[in-house]
Amino acid sequence: MELRVCPACQQSVLEDDVKDCPFCGAAMDGSSGPKTAPAGAGKAAAKAPAAKASATSTAPAATTSTESNDPFHVEKKQPRKIIPLKRKPTAQTTYRVVCPMCDTAGFWTPAAAGKEVKCPNPECLVPIFTAPEEEKVEVAPPKKPIFTPTLIFSIVAVMALLGAGIFFFMQQNKTQNGGNELPPLVNNPPVTNQQTANQTTEENKEPENTPPPFDPAAFRKQLLEATVEAALQRSDNRSKPFCRQLTAETYAAAGDLAGAQKQLEAFDRLNFGLNYFKITPLVRIAWIHLENKDREAASKLADEAFKYAESLPKAGSDAVRHAIALGCLLVALERYEDARLLLENREDVQDVTQSAARLGLIIETHSYSISASENWLPQLPLESPLSFATVYAATTRGYRNQSIKLIQSMSNEQRAGESLTGLVAADVVRTGKLPGTLEALIPGELSSLPAAYQTLAKAFALQALPPAKDSAALAEQLSATLPADAPAAGMIPDFPEIYSHKFDFPHAKAKTELLTRLLLTRFLSQAGSTEAAWQQVQKSLQLASSFGPESIAVDTFIKSIEQNRSTIESRLQTDYKLEGGLATRNAFFTYRNNAMSLTEFSERRLNTEKTILDLAIQWNLGVPLAKAVLAGELATPQSNLNTLIQDHFATELLYALKTAQLSEETETLQKKYPEAGSTHSALQLREEVQRLLAAGSMTEARDQLKAFTDSSVLPVSELQLADQLIERTPLQILEWIISIDSPVEQETALRLAGARLALKGKAAEFWKACQSRNLSPTDQCSAILGLIEGLPETPAPPEK
Repeated sequence: MELRVCPACQQSVLEDDVKDCPFCGAAMDGSSGPKTAPAGAGKAAAKAPAAKASATSTAPAATTSTESNDPFHVEKKQPRKIIPLKRKPTAQTTYRVVCPMCDTAGFWTPAAAGKEVKCPNPECLVPIFTAPEEEKVEVAPPKKPIFTPTLIFSIVAVMALLGAGIFFFMQQNKTQNGGNELPPLVNNPPVTNQQTANQTTEENKEPENTPPPFDPAAFRKQLLEATVEAALQRSDNRSKPFCRQLTAETYAAAGDLAGAQKQLEAFDRLNFGLNYFKITPLVRIAWIHLENKDREAASKLADEAFKYAESLPKAGSDAVRHAIALGCLLVALERYEDARLLLENREDVQDVTQSAARLGLIIETHSYSISASENWLPQLPLESPLSFATVYAATTRGYRNQSIKLIQSMSNEQRAGESLTGLVAADVVRTGKLPGTLEALIPGELSSLPAAYQTLAKAFALQALPPAKDSAALAEQLSATLPADAPAAGMIPDFPEIYSHKFDFPHAKAKTELLTRLLLTRFLSQAGSTEAAWQQVQKSLQLASSFGPESIAVDTFIKSIEQNRSTIESRLQTDYKLEGGLATRNAFFTYRNNAMSLTEFSERRLNTEKTILDLAIQWNLGVPLAKAVLAGELATPQSNLNTLIQDHFATELLYALKTAQLSEETETLQKKYPEAGSTHSALQLREEVQRLLAAGSMTEARDQLKAFTDSSVLPVSELQLADQLIERTPLQILEWIISIDSPVEQETALRLAGARLALKGKAAEFWKACQSRNLSPTDQCSAILGLIEGLPETPAPPEK
């Protein structure tokens, strides 16, 4: 049965015979509109919209039920609001969020905390992640003031009443006592014991704030956290892979193998393809395993590092540093063939400078001092400084027998000989003494090496200790074993020798003797035997003359070949019975090319002679050299020396004569070389730099150092000077280091300074100085690595 519906409000009406709608009052037949609803109609009307809303709300549910039966229906996902992080901060977006996948830092407002954000790195593998919740710092409620206005008013009122009472009491007693003053209220006598007074003062005195004792463990933890934070930085970062390498080394140096492995994994995520950066961290971890008697784990890490060594660059200090570290580990693991191949490949593909090898050597031996190494390893042109440094480091670490076996495995005689010198030098430096005879320095297993290399090793041993009576006697014995006759000077070969290219000049064996004489020169000069030292310089120059013809003679000869081409072709036809113009032309080209190869030998001779003169001046032999020049002892047939003196060393000799106050010789030399006084002496500049640094004048010292640009005398580098400043305050050392032009040298200087200052108990002071300067990420990581390397394992006394 259908109910009647009001035509006005559309409500159902139960009664059949009603004329007016009980809800709105309208006529049920539609003849009149709605009227005022009776009581209770409002509630019914309110239910109508609710009913409609209920019906509307149930409609989607029905639809969902229907769609759920559809097998091809895909429920629509509600859109997510993902915040795109900005690569650089702005005035509004300063909240920093670091991507957990690629370590990229993005910026947004603090509202991003705990929400989904998108990494600003377009190459990130997982760009969407949830930002960490911001740590809420509870703000302590403001302290209520002690002295409120009400309290102050109360105190003032009480004091006023008290004062009035005292005044009234005094007036009353004054009247009773006839106006006499009141007796003292306190009958106790004043304190006369000065000691008791001081004790009371001390008890009331607040205790001074004494600094807490230095805790190496807590400081080490702080540094590890700081190095990770620095490695994450992108701005002003010279190399993120290098930062990760240093950070991994830092964790390994701290003994945290898990942390080191984590940093290597972060390095892999960078995906720069520079896996050889991982060599030194892997080697550090392997050393820890080896010390813990886990040889298998150490060998596996050595395998991985050796694989990465194949991609080492062909030039640069990085290749040398990684090779020395890995080579030393391979020697300890008795993997002699791998070590030999590594060293030979490195020294065959690049010209390894001794300075680069020196850095690797002092790091592997944990000395971190350039100056200390220069006491026994002067700047000499070694042929195999990489092998020398590796053997020295392995021997110093306690693997002497293994080093001997490595030398025995070397097929190159020259490389084996120079490695022997590294072994002997390490023995003397480590023990701090020389044996009774120099023969005892050479291990019996290596006594079959050529005598020239054994003599060179003995000369290196003399450098390890300050000159003394015993060492002076050993130096005389060593000098007596050297050949008395010098080889003949190099000359341009004859015509048939040039055409057949059957000429050579005694370089290898002569150079070994040359290095020995230079070491003797340095030792004798330091011992005060100037005349004996100068004799060694003269013999060294004679040896160098055998390395090739003079430069002027070779240049003149090569120019004459083209001018006399017809004569040369005619002789070639006659001597070698050549037929036809083609054969003659080819023979001439062969002759000319072979003749041009003489330039290489002449340049080698000239450079060697320049090095000898340079070292002689540095070793305080400028005066005898100047006298020899004035006496004409360096003239004929040494045109090379005349050219070198005029172009490079006249100013140095003039300064040496002036310093020795030899006025007559100074005037004569000035006339012989008028241009000598027009430039500054490099030796004088060097001494001035040292003086300014000793006086603390850093800026003036650096200005003087810039004058070394065109100097012929080997200048002192900024890195060496940083090493010599180690006795200054950490802040002064840091000010010098951060002004070094080369970023690589700056990073190296920070590492060495950090290690040495930590060893001297100034780690916290140096780190505080570093934090006060805006160091780059690579600088921070380098300094932290040095501090960790020098930090003691046991608690040290408090720093002053």
